[in-house]
Amino acid sequence: MFYFEHALATAISSQQQHSAGGGGGGAPDPSTVHTTGSATTTEGVSNLTRLVVEEQKTLDLFHKLKFNWLELQTKQYFLEVLLGCPKGVTPNDLCPSDAAIAELEISSAQAKQELKKIKQQTKNLHEQMESLCTELARAHGIYLASFNECRTAVEDLCARVQERAYRDQLVERDAELASLRQQEAEMLAKKAKLEWETRPLEQSIDALREEIAAAETRLESGNSASEKEPDAALRARYQAMVAWYQAMIPLLESISGIRIERFETDRLVISMEHAVSDQKQQAVLDLVPGSCLISRITLEPPPSPTSGLDAAEIETLLRRANETNDMGWLIRTLQQRLYLCAR
Repeated sequence: MFYFEHALATAISSQQQHSAGGGGGGAPDPSTVHTTGSATTTEGVSNLTRLVVEEQKTLDLFHKLKFNWLELQTKQYFLEVLLGCPKGVTPNDLCPSDAAIAELEISSAQAKQELKKIKQQTKNLHEQMESLCTELARAHGIYLASFNECRTAVEDLCARVQERAYRDQLVERDAELASLRQQEAEMLAKKAKLEWETRPLEQSIDALREEIAAAETRLESGNSASEKEPDAALRARYQAMVAWYQAMIPLLESISGIRIERFETDRLVISMEHAVSDQKQQAVLDLVPGSCLISRITLEPPPSPTSGLDAAEIETLLRRANETNDMGWLIRTLQQRLYLCAR
């Protein structure tokens, strides 16, 4: 019983404090609400929301106290009897007393009165909100009309400023055009003067061109006559040298024992003959396209082991010949190794 009275008193005092703090002791003056602006709107919405929440909490609390108090009190007495009743408790104590019921009715009446007061405050706040929203809508219409007027005025001003800028640019372009026309007239006058001055020079240039053409003709005829004899002598000299080289090639092949069998862009085939023996050796040199470097050497038939020309030795000779760019040294070295082997 004490627990119920304490909880009810706490709930009522809390509700009274919130009502006194939020409501301010009565409904506000409508004229004051209209003049406070957006700050009053925010404060009114906050107070209304808080009061609605407190009202719902109070209703829930009274609902629970009204319908559950007897059940909880009865359960408490039954549990005390089952677990061992304290001294002085009788089965008649299981029913609530008239004083407790009267106390509960008084508390319920106070809570209903407080709830009625909260509802009246909520109604007042709703009326204030409706009035404030109407005022804000009217002010918004006024502001919107003023905004449209200002926008039209700004657009007209921008159009006038742009038109003024175009006119200034047009004046500048007219001045530039007049200056260009004056320069064009001056240039035409200079051109006419230069044409009058250069007309005699052009006539003299035509005469000089005719004289130069006649002189070039005479010079070409003299050069052709003087070059005929040296050309014939030089051609005869070249023919004699070609005949001498052609006669010397067989002689050099017979002396050296080296004959070029076939020469292609990427391959050179050489045959080597030994003067002591009738043995012949053929070397095929594979060339790197576009250069004189040798990529591979093939001896046919393969040399004997006594010649020392194994794969490693041939690779060494090939690398040295490419470094020194001396293909003749390579051929002479191969011929010498094969000649020593034949002996």
